[in-house]
Amino acid sequence: MVLSIQPPTDARRVGAAGLWQAVTSDTGGRLAVAALCVMAAAALAAPWLAPYPPNDQLGLIVLKSRPPSLAHWFGTDPYSRDVLSRVLYGARVSLRTGVMAAALAATAGLSWGATAGFFGGRIDAVMMRVVDMLLAIPRVLLILTIIALWPRVTPELLILVIGLTGWFGVSRLARSVAQSVRTREYVAAAAALGASRWRVLRTHVIPHAAAPVLVAATVAVAQVVILEAGLAFLGRGIPEPDASWGNIIHLGRESIAVTWWLTLFPGLLLITTALSTNAVADRLRMSLNPKQVQRS
Repeated sequence: MVLSIQPPTDARRVGAAGLWQAVTSDTGGRLAVAALCVMAAAALAAPWLAPYPPNDQLGLIVLKSRPPSLAHWFGTDPYSRDVLSRVLYGARVSLRTGVMAAALAATAGLSWGATAGFFGGRIDAVMMRVVDMLLAIPRVLLILTIIALWPRVTPELLILVIGLTGWFGVSRLARSVAQSVRTREYVAAAAALGASRWRVLRTHVIPHAAAPVLVAATVAVAQVVILEAGLAFLGRGIPEPDASWGNIIHLGRESIAVTWWLTLFPGLLLITTALSTNAVADRLRMSLNPKQVQRS
């Protein structure tokens, strides 16, 4: 099976309404959007939905590591804290980190790649050699090295570090689109009418490059959420007693056969986030690349 992919559509032509219609055009898309909306709403409403404060130890002896029950729907952890409350508050950290880090990476990658692809020549060569050098460093190793310089990991630090180490591949995507767009007639016409190169870059090149970057950023949300959980599993994520999906799973890793609920519920949310964002990204890709065809 061979995919013939045409240049992406300018995201402005599709519009927010068109993107929404494309994402929700079938049952799978609607279910994905509904799942993401429910999780986002639950995270925002965590102070009102959580049955207990997330860090309160409700009874170190009586309520330690209790399985799910009517009083504690997701059970309790070894410190007798209500897991449902911690999952709700953890969603605030995990989802915010995913969205903001992906947005930061997309913005940096789009700006860098579109500039390199549009100007070309030595500017392109130097800028992309920088990207090649950064891509040669394993991302997790780079993140762990940077985080080790701070005494305490905060959500803001994670957003910056993950976002600023996630734009390298995005820049290559934006560069390839910019190289295609810069040779088109309307770009030459804008330059002939006296528009500066920076204006042409801002008004014609970047909007076209933004379409595939939007798809990549949507996928990156799930990747960042999973990466944050992986860092927590390695002990370098959000530290206790603050809650995130990753450190809840980390707490239950050594007794998974006994306290299975500590890994089951946040793990299911991680999987749901990944599947839902990938489903949304796939529909965005089809909407922004309407001339994509399948050939057998």
